[in-house]
Amino acid sequence: MNIRFVIVVVFLFDLSSSLMAFGCNFKSEYGTVEARENKYGELVGFIDTDQFEYDDDYVLGIAIHVIDECISDEKINEHIEILKNGFNPGKIDFYVVYKDAIENTIGAYDTDTIVGKDELAGDYNIDNVINVYYVPDLEARGISTFSDKQQTWYNEIYEIDCNRTKQSIFIRGSNKSTTTLAHEMGHFFDLFHVYEEIFFGPGNSWSDGDLLMDTPQALETDNYDCVNTDILSRNFMRASIPEYDEGDDCRSKFSYQQFGRMRYTIKNYRADYLFDTITVANIINQQNSLGQLMVYQGALSQTVESGDEAALLRGTNAGVRTLQERVYNWNGSSEDYKHHHWNSDKTKFKLSKTISPGELGIHNAQLTKIVPATVSIEVQPYLENPDISLEILDPWHVHENGVQEDDYYSISVYPFNITGHYNETEGGVFLDQGDLANLQPPYYSVNAPEVQTLTVHGDQEILVYFRNWSATDADLQHPEQNETPVIFRQPNASVTANYKGHMASGNERASGYNNGRVLTKTSDGTLHLVYEDNNEIYYAASTDNGGEWTDEVELSTGNDNINPSIASLGNSVFVTWGIGDHEIWFRQKKENDLSQYNLFVHKI
Repeated sequence: MNIRFVIVVVFLFDLSSSLMAFGCNFKSEYGTVEARENKYGELVGFIDTDQFEYDDDYVLGIAIHVIDECISDEKINEHIEILKNGFNPGKIDFYVVYKDAIENTIGAYDTDTIVGKDELAGDYNIDNVINVYYVPDLEARGISTFSDKQQTWYNEIYEIDCNRTKQSIFIRGSNKSTTTLAHEMGHFFDLFHVYEEIFFGPGNSWSDGDLLMDTPQALETDNYDCVNTDILSRNFMRASIPEYDEGDDCRSKFSYQQFGRMRYTIKNYRADYLFDTITVANIINQQNSLGQLMVYQGALSQTVESGDEAALLRGTNAGVRTLQERVYNWNGSSEDYKHHHWNSDKTKFKLSKTISPGELGIHNAQLTKIVPATVSIEVQPYLENPDISLEILDPWHVHENGVQEDDYYSISVYPFNITGHYNETEGGVFLDQGDLANLQPPYYSVNAPEVQTLTVHGDQEILVYFRNWSATDADLQHPEQNETPVIFRQPNASVTANYKGHMASGNERASGYNNGRVLTKTSDGTLHLVYEDNNEIYYAASTDNGGEWTDEVELSTGNDNINPSIASLGNSVFVTWGIGDHEIWFRQKKENDLSQYNLFVHKI
């Protein structure tokens, strides 16, 4: 396994590598080299080559905080590239998983002091990532804390004014060196300078210098001009060993034992910083459709190019969201595609999905072809642009808040083109979403209110009642119900909600013309009415002498139904009407059956 790090970078200030230069003094009982060595062995332990391992890849996250715009994004990216290139040979990698900009109002944080650094790192800290602060003011190019284990040793042997309580790295934004971040990251993983005389004594062994055998012995006064050369870092990077020598005593690589010490610290003292990686992509017809995706965990967020890796903090849930909701005219094919599901799981159909701990590997956002489809409304008698609202349930629809809600949205302009997005004028639907015999989400649905009020002739209100749904190139599960699932089968499919105006007809002589009776009263005092509208015959009844009428019952079927007439005998009702020029139809309603208005039909 390779080891990679996710880096959180914060732009604030540089850190100094020499503690004594900033007023940190040894405690009297640890003033000798021997006393300091003994204490180090007690608290940290001398790490030799027998303890080094190179099996796993280590990934760590970085949070970057920039104070007062003291450094550009371009320069930070350069620092990160040098960092990654320098640590990759040791199977250590970094990902920037957070970035922010901080305004140091009226110098609230004095980053030249330990207290100021800790205050800033305390107020702007992201857990479980390496917090890097770029600051305008810093007493050195960069400063880093050691691991808690090694910091414990520091706290034991130095006076208290040398202690830093917040694990972090500070870089001076105006620092021209591009290798300072890599240098301070070495300290963050417990590397010493090769000249580390203030801790032990000058030398090159397991008990003095930097406590490693394959780095050169050096003095702090050895002033190698490595800062402005294209190297990884300085001081603990100086070399007199041929395999690490780039000339002029400036080394561009960490040594084998330096990597070993850093990996040991990561595994044993910085394990809560470890991340795993996943691969994310947008896919159309098994091809990378490019675009971007976002991976997030709490405050951590990464925008990733399709097909690239992202880092996930171990042990906690994460989320991934495709930022490519749709693609028009894919590869010049004149075909449009929209996000449909993740990997092969069609129940995970939203733009975002949760990634559980250990659910690594590949996470593909699958885009599927969409085609035009409409929803319409028809009211009898015919009304142009009726002010009626219908509802659509489109599981893939993106609402104005950016969320795909499992709820209906309203429409009132017809025919309505289904787009799948609140802010798109084009789009469409997925075909064949579901099986009417065994319907499982996700699928489309439509809903029509049972009754609505319309204003006609300027100021006259009429009620219109839902009759049924009809469809072209689509299947409806419950066409007679207000709410029904719908499966679109072909491009340009349409679904229509059919309404009937109550006691309304488009024929100005709907109850006359043939001089037949259209209103009758039965022995129980009920009024019965028949009339024609749009070549269909309708029946209604009233038990309060015409104050209110029942919903219409459509007596006829088909076309060319005309000239209804009604009669009664006792409490029985009889209706006749014509079909075209040659047919007369007859229906009879049983007595005492007002609840159903059951009329039997006969052709005569």
